[in-house]
Amino acid sequence: MRFFVLKPTRVFCCFASVLMLAGCAAPGQSWMGAPLKDTAWQLVTIESSSGDAGRQYVAGEVNISMQLLANGDAKFDLGCEKGGTDWYARPGRIDTKGEIEFYPLELAASSCEPDLTVNRLISDVPFLEGYVLIQNHLYLNTQANAKIYGWRQMPLK
Repeated sequence: MRFFVLKPTRVFCCFASVLMLAGCAAPGQSWMGAPLKDTAWQLVTIESSSGDAGRQYVAGEVNISMQLLANGDAKFDLGCEKGGTDWYARPGRIDTKGEIEFYPLELAASSCEPDLTVNRLISDVPFLEGYVLIQNHLYLNTQANAKIYGWRQMPLK
């Protein structure tokens, strides 16, 4: 009769492998947009992929910012409007590129007239689906890459 005895190094390797596989089993749940969570962004540009509108610099025209919180809340400051929604991100092969999902924005009651840029963003938020993070800039693209929203990172308030 033969007994199978594991050496301490084999036990450690088996344990490490199980932990690594457990971490890979549900990457979207544990990751939750790691490089994006608890960050704040200011909208700088809107670029049309069709080429009809080109690249529009909006940072000087209207103050639009968003906060992506680790709990899944996204807060938007849209000039004189404020809104919020839920967000979720899944990485691609690297942390700086992947899929992102927002639900429609819920706006707080306001008596101001929203800017055209604000209206465009409000209507596009549920259709944002991909992101690329390059240094301190975040690029969010709409479905079929029709538009790309360029954001600059700012301190989280």
